[in-house]
Amino acid sequence: MNSGAPANPSAWAGYWNAPTIWSNSALWHRQMQVLLEQIRPFVEFSATDRVLDFGCGSGFFAAQMQGRVKQIVCADLSQHSVELCRQKFAGRSDVAVVKLTGDLADLAALGPGCTKTLCLSVIQYFPSLEYLDAFIAAVGKVSVRGAQLILVDVGEAQRTWRERLLTVLFTIRHGMFWQVAAKLVQLQFSDADYKAVLGSAGHLEIPHEYFAAVQARLGVQVTEIPRQLTLNANRKSYIIEFA
Repeated sequence: MNSGAPANPSAWAGYWNAPTIWSNSALWHRQMQVLLEQIRPFVEFSATDRVLDFGCGSGFFAAQMQGRVKQIVCADLSQHSVELCRQKFAGRSDVAVVKLTGDLADLAALGPGCTKTLCLSVIQYFPSLEYLDAFIAAVGKVSVRGAQLILVDVGEAQRTWRERLLTVLFTIRHGMFWQVAAKLVQLQFSDADYKAVLGSAGHLEIPHEYFAAVQARLGVQVTEIPRQLTLNANRKSYIIEFA
């Protein structure tokens, strides 16, 4: 299998394991609100769901969904993110926070019984498509039959001019334009570390045809969500269902 252009996960782990301009970002808070609004026709969260938020960051999903599902498991490799979530959700019995190591065997301790797993803007940091295969299989092992793995922001890093226009229109439509503009300025002048890591570590490129092949290879059902969920118009979102 073509492994695509690999990322360097250890370099990214170092970046995310410290306070960043994204840690308490009002933009990411709004982006999560928009995502949950836009995804509603395709994914329905209910009071019986046990949701794994893989790569939870600062816990933006749990902040929106606490009390609306049975349990949320916030899981991340970043000790900094884990500490933020533990502070944010201290005393809540419906939110668990788990530190991961990068070894997919860790996932066994998070189940069984997951009904949904959210993976937002995370898999581009994986080292290879083989690792992504192993991740999907590991999530399946801790999930109930019919559970869904929701992959958001998947694809290539480059944007066409059309995709740039769609991004601008998306931010205007959802009241995010000025937040995005301010964040871009902040990124340009206040976050040299991000640009340095991106330049050296890169992102894993995930071709569209990967998902057609993974259905037969892993015995899962893959559905592309026909709607832009994030401000990244150059990326797609998928639902992987475990039979």
